[in-house]
Amino acid sequence: EFRRVLFRSVRALTQKDDAILVMKPVYYPFDASIQLNGRRVIECPLILKENHYECDFDIFEKQIIDHDVKMFI
Repeated sequence: EFRRVLFRSVRALTQKDDAILVMKPVYYPFDASIQLNGRRVIECPLILKENHYECDFDIFEKQIIDHDVKMFI
């Protein structure tokens, strides 16, 4: 099951208190897999433009640097 793989991946690739970046809105188990494993959720909000989402890569980069992000889901 995907959720089980997600939880195991977070545990295998990061340490407790590590920051993990997600783009919101996101599939709900992403936050749970991070928080229940003792990691920190760092958000990079997606921008809705003309019926599709876009990433602001400046915010993306800033979040990675500012929070020492170890994983991006």
